[in-house]
Amino acid sequence: MAACVAAAALGARAIGATATSTPTSISTSNPAATPTSNPTSTSNPISTSTSISDSTYANELVARARSAGLAGSDEWAALLHLRKLALRPLRSEADGPDFFFAAGGKTDPDAEQAATLRAFFGPPVEETTPQAEPGDTSPRAGTQHAQCRFPARYAFLRRALAFDPARLVEQPCPRFRDFRDRVDPGGATLVFAAAYVNHPASAFGHTFLRLDRRTAPGQPLLGYAVNFAAVPGTSNAILYALGGLTGRFRGFFSLMPYYLKVKEYSDLESRDLWEYPLELSQEQVDQLLRHLWEMGSTWFKYWFIDENCSYHLLSLVEVAVPGARLRERFRSWTVPIDTLREVRAVPGLLGERRRRPSLHARLQARRGALTGPEARVAGRLAAGDDAPLADLAPARQVAVLDAALDLAQLRLGDRAGDEQVAAADQRRLVRLRGTILQPSSQPVFASPTPPDAAHPGSLALLGGGSRSGAAFASLTLRGVLHDLVSSAVGQMPDQQLELLRIELRLPLRSRLPSLWELRLLRIESLDPFDPWTPRIAWRFGTGFVRERLEGPELRMWELRGGPAIAFEPLGQLLYAVAEAQVALGPDFASWARGRLQPTLGLLIRPSDLFHLRMEAAALWDPTDRVRPSLGAEQAFNLGARWQIRTSASWTRDDWTVQSGFGAYF
Repeated sequence: MAACVAAAALGARAIGATATSTPTSISTSNPAATPTSNPTSTSNPISTSTSISDSTYANELVARARSAGLAGSDEWAALLHLRKLALRPLRSEADGPDFFFAAGGKTDPDAEQAATLRAFFGPPVEETTPQAEPGDTSPRAGTQHAQCRFPARYAFLRRALAFDPARLVEQPCPRFRDFRDRVDPGGATLVFAAAYVNHPASAFGHTFLRLDRRTAPGQPLLGYAVNFAAVPGTSNAILYALGGLTGRFRGFFSLMPYYLKVKEYSDLESRDLWEYPLELSQEQVDQLLRHLWEMGSTWFKYWFIDENCSYHLLSLVEVAVPGARLRERFRSWTVPIDTLREVRAVPGLLGERRRRPSLHARLQARRGALTGPEARVAGRLAAGDDAPLADLAPARQVAVLDAALDLAQLRLGDRAGDEQVAAADQRRLVRLRGTILQPSSQPVFASPTPPDAAHPGSLALLGGGSRSGAAFASLTLRGVLHDLVSSAVGQMPDQQLELLRIELRLPLRSRLPSLWELRLLRIESLDPFDPWTPRIAWRFGTGFVRERLEGPELRMWELRGGPAIAFEPLGQLLYAVAEAQVALGPDFASWARGRLQPTLGLLIRPSDLFHLRMEAAALWDPTDRVRPSLGAEQAFNLGARWQIRTSASWTRDDWTVQSGFGAYF
């Protein structure tokens, strides 16, 4: 559902606990380093030869583990990423072969546990550090002892079975110790990056973890971000979509400095970050880190719809909190905000949230504190032009320059090919700001509702109506996520994203049910025009629809979309869309028809309780005259769970009135 791409993770490096057969795994000896390529590693099987006494003790531990049922415990299930689904046997979701000691370890947790215990008795290993030089694709995986490759497994089994250190010698594991000391986690935070519909890979939002350093309390930017993402291996949009939908990509965990993640999301993509501290003990944090190291030995098939970045992040939390079983609910699709709700549902697991406003939000707050003339001066300064400042009081000069600096920073990414001039403009503003010896005032931000307070994404709507005098009953189901007449609490403002919307109708006269609509995708991004930060407004959709504008009803599969422009007078949204359509179906003489449709719309939202949307459109195609249509839809939003919705539409030959009661789930 959320398409997370590793290439977007600026400065990330894979977490390598061991050799692996994938070309993208890098052994992490310095998590802050940023390699430019990923060398290929090869498998390094660990010898499990033991002396007679060692073999006796190993067999004893295996017997005790089986007697205690450890292979069926929540802890072991989390460590192996086990999952049981209907019509599918128990299996691990990890796909890298180096993650397992037993030949059938992917589907047999007892055999894998026994093989793991015996591997712990392997002879000492002199660890080597693999190379991570640019362009190096040779097999250079560092060899590690089983205890060092899988420190989380070792910690769990040692605690459960009370290993005798005289009979099972604990290995020093210098590479893991170096990794642990560098990251030095004292806490963990779940971070939600707000949805960004103009970037398809982030349209549903994104979740990742932050490890907070013990030696830097109160300084989260010095922590490390833990991310799971796919490595697509293609820049072709069609292959990218097909690969993500069919599990053709490999997904990996990676580690990167948190300040780089903030730069990526908050500054470059203008997305708010919502931080939710996890209430974990130090031992739970340590176990999470141990398992994170183990993730370097494997990869996962990546699926956009369900086993995506947010889904696999839950498995890390399960290791820290055995028994939480956070992944169990997600059987069909996984939306990042739903994973956040699932973690919040565990009593006492999440602490008080904190918002990290994006650069765009900071700029809007600074501009809101300026007068009209001051805003124009700030805009000219950010563009590199001269503008009068001397007539303003020092405090107002500071406010103008701070806004100009933020605006110049936000526009920096849009000045491709002009980076040197843009950087020179910024330096000029910094020097000018340095001449005014007066502190900046902190921007006053609006208080948006946190994303976990938003309504659930799935919707069921039961109702009925009349079409040209013929009554019908209807059932509408939506997979995810949000439309413009629904409650906007915690949602993307002025944006709509719906995936898989199905409407069934039952005419009361004929009592023959029919598929009225099946829309795979509907996206609208109607950001109001802002001369400071112009954003593209647009609309796109595809799916099966029925239509009767004039003459007989048409059944078709349509693909439609086009640019838009939107304004926000008095808090309401006024917009215009210029759409092109391609309609395919047997009711057309040539099975296809191209059409154009300009649309004028108004979204009235006096409160979150009530939203009303009205549109007037004119459909034109080369074979017929212009055919006008009108439509309106309103919703009474009864909190985050319930809704009453009414709609009406009109064409020259057809009209429909419909209402229903909806429930989110």
